[in-house]
Amino acid sequence: MTKDQQASLYNAALALLARREHSSSEIKIKLKRKFSSSDELIDKIIYTLIDQGYLSDERFAEAYIRSRARKGFGPVRITQELNEKGVSSEVISRGFDETDWDWNATAQDVLRKKYKSEPQDFKEKMKQQNFLRYRGFDLDSISSCFD
Repeated sequence: MTKDQQASLYNAALALLARREHSSSEIKIKLKRKFSSSDELIDKIIYTLIDQGYLSDERFAEAYIRSRARKGFGPVRITQELNEKGVSSEVISRGFDETDWDWNATAQDVLRKKYKSEPQDFKEKMKQQNFLRYRGFDLDSISSCFD
């Protein structure tokens, strides 16, 4: 691969990172899709971006956790989404530690926004609990909403 092709690969990666944070796995997939380059060269570009501080899975995880939490999603769903984006479990765990979000308050806010009143019977309570479970809240956060 020539220096020009290598430079265009590097610039494409920078352009992606200029728009928003990405995980290294996401960058690799997008570069592979756009260029028919070898995995070895793409990995070299990724390591260069990491060394230069432009690419960080930790920074991506923290930003993603905050973004999804503000949109009303819980830690279970966010963890699953980050796993799908190729972020390691250790990085995800550190991201949650760094973010220090109040998941119980978020669950209550999401529930009150969707359902204006308290559940009147068991069926309605189950419906509201299932909604919170779908949004990715754990059992502790869900039960705190109904105590």
